[in-house]
Amino acid sequence: MLEAQQYSCAICGTAFELYDNGKTFRVDHDHETNEVRSLLCQSCNLGIGHFGDSVELMQEAIAYLRFHKQEPK
Repeated sequence: MLEAQQYSCAICGTAFELYDNGKTFRVDHDHETNEVRSLLCQSCNLGIGHFGDSVELMQEAIAYLRFHKQEPK
């Protein structure tokens, strides 16, 4: 799986060799089925977890960020 993902996070693309906190990646899984999905960096894995794996809630967060995004001056 590491090689298939080119040693990087499946979401943000952070190279695992640059992600140095002693634990280079997290094995992400579906909390209902326990099926492994991909390897993620800690930030992406925690983000998904904090949104409870809810696509709808993550879409609401995206809409919120887009609404509040300031255009460059």
